[in-house]
Amino acid sequence: MSVNRIVHFSDASMLGIHALMYLAQYRGERVQTKEIASYLGISENHLAKVMQNLVRNQLVRSVKGPAGGFSLAKDPQNVTLKEIIEVIDGPLQADFCPFSRACNAQHCIFGSEITGASQRLVRLLAERTLQHMIAETPLPEDTMRSAGK
Repeated sequence: MSVNRIVHFSDASMLGIHALMYLAQYRGERVQTKEIASYLGISENHLAKVMQNLVRNQLVRSVKGPAGGFSLAKDPQNVTLKEIIEVIDGPLQADFCPFSRACNAQHCIFGSEITGASQRLVRLLAERTLQHMIAETPLPEDTMRSAGK
């Protein structure tokens, strides 16, 4: 069993998911970092680093200049939560142990429950797309394109 890497997702990966959900609401439009950071209530500098990573990994397009900004590089139905998390945090492990390496995998005090739960979580993240997320939790109408403007 590997060290517990799936129970805790980094702040950066959660910011990446939320920023991509925001961009998915505006397919084809460019959105500036300032607007997304304002909507999320986070540091523009921290978000800029996350966005650079997403651009480098071809999930987001970036255009520089006064009329620039970010837009999704892929269709929201083709971007999974697992892909976003792995771009930022690295590969997800489906065989984690909450007690680190305190016991042997073959003799785990929880039996196969922990491994089964982690495998189900990784499978769920691989199946859930941005399209699913924005369909179920769209931005409130009163915040649409009003943040940061």
